[in-house]
Amino acid sequence: MRKKPSMFSKDYRRQLKLRRIKYMIIFLIIIMVIGITGLVFTNREGIVAIKNFFIKESTEDNNHKSEENKNKTEENSEEESVVEEKSTKTYSDVVLKSGKKVTINYEEKDQVKKINTIDSDSQVKCSIAPSQEMILILDKEAQDMYILNSNEKLINITNEQYVSTTNEVFNKENVLKYNPSYKWVESAQFIDNTHIAYSSSLPWINNSDDKYLWIYNMESNTHRGFYNVKGKTFEVGQITDKGLTISLDNKEIVVDKDGKIVE
Repeated sequence: MRKKPSMFSKDYRRQLKLRRIKYMIIFLIIIMVIGITGLVFTNREGIVAIKNFFIKESTEDNNHKSEENKNKTEENSEEESVVEEKSTKTYSDVVLKSGKKVTINYEEKDQVKKINTIDSDSQVKCSIAPSQEMILILDKEAQDMYILNSNEKLINITNEQYVSTTNEVFNKENVLKYNPSYKWVESAQFIDNTHIAYSSSLPWINNSDDKYLWIYNMESNTHRGFYNVKGKTFEVGQITDKGLTISLDNKEIVVDKDGKIVE
């Protein structure tokens, strides 16, 4: 350890001054070290606190944005669902030769239009095919039959003329003009997706008391009469797995697409 300067030395004052300066410098250095150490420690805690604050704020902001995006996605999905639902439910109007109007309501499923309901005049009877892709329209007053498919194509399938076994031709228009009460076609219904059953007074022109079973084949576009199935009252009924129910003079039978009585 260094000795204190002697007061008897001629340099006593200068040495004492230098000693004080030296101590002051050491003291300042110690203060600076302590201050820097404290500042570093404080800054580390501050940096960590600030970092945690921004991480928390960022997390909360991301969560908030994610929740907003989720809500927007759900809202958009609901809106798209509503738009899609509205866009798939459609209807169309068709006008028959007689001027009567039929409104068809259908819904598109798997890019296929399915007919749901039909609105029509009381004199127009409509039936939906088992496939729900077409309807049978019977204009009872005009005695015309039509097929309307889901593409809105209307086809008149009325048998406009009958050729007898002697090759005599009877036109529907002339027969009804001569006898307005004649039943050229009266009751009609699908048997399946390609066959339609209907009642008619044909093949007899003068004797129109009985009605006979006729079947229209959509694939061959032909009309065929089954004269063993007849009755003074003739009403088609419901489609079953075996065929079509028909009420003949209050007696119910089932016929298949070939006109055979199966039940």
